[in-house]
Amino acid sequence: TIQLDPKFAPAYYGLGLVLYNNKDLKGAYKNFKKAVKLNPHVESYHLSLGITCDKLKNNQCAAQQYGRTIDLNPKNIEAIILLANIYFESKQYENAKEIFEMALTVDPNNIIAKEAIKEIETKHSGEIINTKAEEEINAQPDMKKIDQEEVDKINEEI
Repeated sequence: TIQLDPKFAPAYYGLGLVLYNNKDLKGAYKNFKKAVKLNPHVESYHLSLGITCDKLKNNQCAAQQYGRTIDLNPKNIEAIILLANIYFESKQYENAKEIFEMALTVDPNNIIAKEAIKEIETKHSGEIINTKAEEEINAQPDMKKIDQEEVDKINEEI
């Protein structure tokens, strides 16, 4: 089919599925990427590309594709949970919790989201607070640098 019509996105998607199932992740990635390029409005293309990126340990690519899947279908629970898991595994617990809560708006009985939120609130709540505190500190001017500059200036004067 690809030889007959090289712009037929479903053919690349189908080939990507075959390659993925045969554990050829790089080949699957190339074909899913081509399908997305040819038709960026199909959520399953983005979801499959995201899952493949995830398996290839490319979290940025996976998160982008899950996000695009959610843009195309805000009720795609699989994409929502997978995106939340990326944040969770990256220890971005506040973002993970927010996305898991989004999952519960789509599926109020989703056990994965409920358990993840519970774990974040019980085991990682301090890390969320510490992360916020670190962000606030990092947003401040670097006091050590200012102090060292002043010290250097005084030393030059002496």
